[in-house]
Amino acid sequence: MRILSVLFGVLTVAWTYRLGRDILSQQTGLFAVIILGTSPVFVWFMHEIRMYTLLSFLIVFDLWLYRRIIRDSDVSRLMWFGLFAATAGLLYTHYFSIFPLAAI
Repeated sequence: MRILSVLFGVLTVAWTYRLGRDILSQQTGLFAVIILGTSPVFVWFMHEIRMYTLLSFLIVFDLWLYRRIIRDSDVSRLMWFGLFAATAGLLYTHYFSIFPLAAI
């Protein structure tokens, strides 16, 4: 079961790079990955069998999808479905995920 925490932790790091690269530049994405990858709290969460890495991944994925939908004029239904699924997953994962969603 611990493999799921590690998997979502690695996916969070990868999508953090994509989000940083899409927002500003490749250097920003690398800087964000270095900060997240060396964070002791995030590494600790990757070792626990809890929902924290899933929550982190869904927040980053939701932000990335939201940015893509707002930026692109031609958006597929798959993007909208992904945003809906990520948002629903966030709300089912933890009640405090309403705060990042309210910030969007």
